[in-house]
Amino acid sequence: MGIEHWTKTNKPLRIMRVEMVPISMVHPHEAVIGHEVEEFCNSLTNKGVFYRPILLDSNTYVVLDGHHRYPLFLSITKTMR
Repeated sequence: MGIEHWTKTNKPLRIMRVEMVPISMVHPHEAVIGHEVEEFCNSLTNKGVFYRPILLDSNTYVVLDGHHRYPLFLSITKTMR
């Protein structure tokens, strides 16, 4: 599922701006694998927290990373309305 494993001494430095945008502005462009979405859902249910946001292009809001997280967050926002 694209999970990165890093040791405490071999961890890349990542500096990025984090911004919340409405899910309706997000544009996915890849098909997702159903069981990976289900695995993420189970992980989120068990841990109660997620560590990696959906990464978007800052101009177009096209999903660069997080295609399997997007459907879950989309369904969560629909149930919150």
